[in-house]
Amino acid sequence: MISVVDSYVRIGSGGAGVARVRRRGMRMGDPGPETRFEAGDVVVVLGEPDSLAAAELRLLQGIK
Repeated sequence: MISVVDSYVRIGSGGAGVARVRRRGMRMGDPGPETRFEAGDVVVVLGEPDSLAAAELRLLQGIK
């Protein structure tokens, strides 16, 4: 499983980070570094367009 910390992406001067996670219909505001993603989670990521694309790829592939 990939965690919030594992998913952080920094590219150039920009970056992308996890802002929210929705799991089984419940919102998890400000997920901590110990939060582990599970199948079916909806993840809200904020950042620059290039960083968002990299974060999406990383999350979908489960890359740490």
